[in-house]
Amino acid sequence: MPNWTKRLQEAERHLNAGRLDEAEKLIAACLAQEPQNASVQYLHGVVLVQSGRQEDGLQLIRKAVAAAPKDGNMAFGLARLLERLGRFGEATALFRRALTLQPKRDDYWHRLGRNLARTGQVDEGVVALQKALTLNPKNDKALYSLGTALMGQGRNEEAEEPFERLLKLQPSNHAAWSNLGVACLQQGKIEAAAQHFSAAVLHAPNEASYHANLGIALMYAHRHEEAANALSRASQLDPKDARAFANLSVVLQNQVRHDEALKAIQQAIKLNSTPSGP
Repeated sequence: MPNWTKRLQEAERHLNAGRLDEAEKLIAACLAQEPQNASVQYLHGVVLVQSGRQEDGLQLIRKAVAAAPKDGNMAFGLARLLERLGRFGEATALFRRALTLQPKRDDYWHRLGRNLARTGQVDEGVVALQKALTLNPKNDKALYSLGTALMGQGRNEEAEEPFERLLKLQPSNHAAWSNLGVACLQQGKIEAAAQHFSAAVLHAPNEASYHANLGIALMYAHRHEEAANALSRASQLDPKDARAFANLSVVLQNQVRHDEALKAIQQAIKLNSTPSGP
């Protein structure tokens, strides 16, 4: 193995550990020996991007990808970077290119599907996500992305299945519990929604939105005292959530707690009339 290859591998280890200065020194040594090598240029570009020299790094990475048209990993890496920068059209094209080179990479299919769904091409995104799961049924990120994509289309009943599969793999995934609760609530499955929101609260007790959604489900189930407790907790965790105060007012009114209900609705009105920040 040439010395520059060993240095490049060491540079990558430093990069992954966040030691950017050490990585850049080693890459400089590699460039002295192999100035036109695509792998060296690519890693140099990644270091520059992570060091805050975004455009310089991006230019180097593009050059490396152009010089190595059959390297799917480089194309995928550039696509991920462009996705983070909000350049979704370019990212989509590169995800597709990476997949033509390595069509059995479930992580590539996942990123393509998520990117397509994010940019409004949901049907095509769902197909790509399903392809990822065909290749790897335990791809947790693809399961989550598929569930959210289906929910975005209003296909809430279909969305339940990927979230349920994900929760078998990750029983403490509070975001999955919450989304499953929303999917059930949208279908009128009130008790199931309450159970799922309760699980979300159990695993992330300081997330205000989970308490708020639990309160709504309990309110619809006419479990007003429990709903009041959940909505009170939501308003404590997020004192700027006008909706939580408004819903709290409703359940307090249903309990004939008129003075408390009045205070809650007044707070909701105050929050709604307060101008947002600049």
